[in-house]
Amino acid sequence: MRSKKEIIIDYALITLGSAMIALATNWVFSPLNIVSGGFTGLEIVIKEWTRGLVSGGVPLWASNVVLNLPLFIVAYILRGKEFVGKTLYATIIFTVFLGIIPEWLPLGHDMVLSILYGSVVSGIGIGLVFIRYATTGGTDMLGALIQVYKKHWHMTTIMAVLDILIVILGAITFGLSNALYAIISIVIVTFIAGRIQEGVKFAKSVYIISEKLDEIAKFIDQDLDRGVTFIKVEGYYNDDDKMMLYTVLNQKELGKLKHQVSLIDKESFVIVGDVREVFGNGWLKHGKQLY
Repeated sequence: MRSKKEIIIDYALITLGSAMIALATNWVFSPLNIVSGGFTGLEIVIKEWTRGLVSGGVPLWASNVVLNLPLFIVAYILRGKEFVGKTLYATIIFTVFLGIIPEWLPLGHDMVLSILYGSVVSGIGIGLVFIRYATTGGTDMLGALIQVYKKHWHMTTIMAVLDILIVILGAITFGLSNALYAIISIVIVTFIAGRIQEGVKFAKSVYIISEKLDEIAKFIDQDLDRGVTFIKVEGYYNDDDKMMLYTVLNQKELGKLKHQVSLIDKESFVIVGDVREVFGNGWLKHGKQLY
């Protein structure tokens, strides 16, 4: 059972993330006709196509409501009540912010600075929503539904593919120049959202072969408060049986360990590798996987 504090944090971050995405949309992408993927990109195209039917075209918030309705039915069946509940909240909040935030170009028509600004803000917003196990609907939700069947595909990769298809539609509508800016935006947004999503789980794996493993293990256990595992290994050249130390640390702890190992045994052999996800004692709790 999740605590009240965890639930409040969930919805606070979802609200902040949704607001940031809407801000980037109304202050950069929509005024400059940058179709940077997502349902918001599709909505910008729809707005342009319907200018002759509706004064100024169909508002983005209205298109957002109509496009997302079918997805919620499918999402409820495939992902469950909790997923739909958070995503429904995120979509409603995002739609509200789309309606109340006026279109504005804070950086004028400077395309480069505007795209950088909008992409960073949007990327952070998407990342905040993702890490609370939700999406703002649209291709975010569609990507999450696709991942039900393609679990080995990363969420941000799926989104990138869907976004490219929408960018092509934007290129047909607004021209190649705008489409190229949109592609740059997608790369930035995908990178930032991915880093936020993975950053909370980022760690380093460390393998150490040394004649003073006990002393090194004691430092890891007592000073760093991390677990240590000894692995039996056999050298090829001398055919010697040795023990190898294995542990997982965060970036700050790794720096401390490398310094201490250099003091304990300058002849030690150390291997450091990247770890994308760690679940268990001292790390992310089991069941907290996001996507």
